[in-house]
Parts: sequence; structure tokens; C-alpha cells
Amino acid sequence: MKKYLLYGHDDCLFCRRAKQVLEDNNVLYHYVDIKGENLTRVTLSRLIGHDIYTLPQVFLDDEYIGGFHDLQRRFAII
Repeated sequence: MKKYLLYGHDDCLFCRRAKQVLEDNNVLYHYVDIKGENLTRVTLSRLIGHDIYTLPQVFLDDEYIGGFHDLQRRFAII
């Protein structure tokens, strides 16, 4: 079964909204709080392979999805 991975932080409105979208759709996900894991956006950019400017950053298994709005589009919630 495919699983989503979200990188974000708890103070981020769009991160909370992304988790809610997945929960509302009964989708399995793992959430990584970048502050709790001492990750910086620079470190996360290196992990993803390009610069990021917003959170959350969303993956489906090994496939990079993008940010919150990209996740919304996957679930046709616009």
C-alpha cells in the first residue's frame, strides 16, 4: 500500500491542512516535523534535490509530489 510522507512543522497552517486532507481521505501518511528532527530547509532542499521555499513538502513513496496545493490537486480539492 502506498504511503504519503510529509515534511513540515507544527506551526505551519498549510502543514496542518495537508495532514487534514490526508486524514479526511483515510490515507496513510508519515509526518516529519523538521523542527523536531533538527532539519533545516537547506537540508530538506538537499534531500529533495532542489530548493524549497514552502512547507509542507509531500512525497508518495519515492515520488515527489510537491507542496500543499499539489496535494490538493491530487485529491481534486480546489
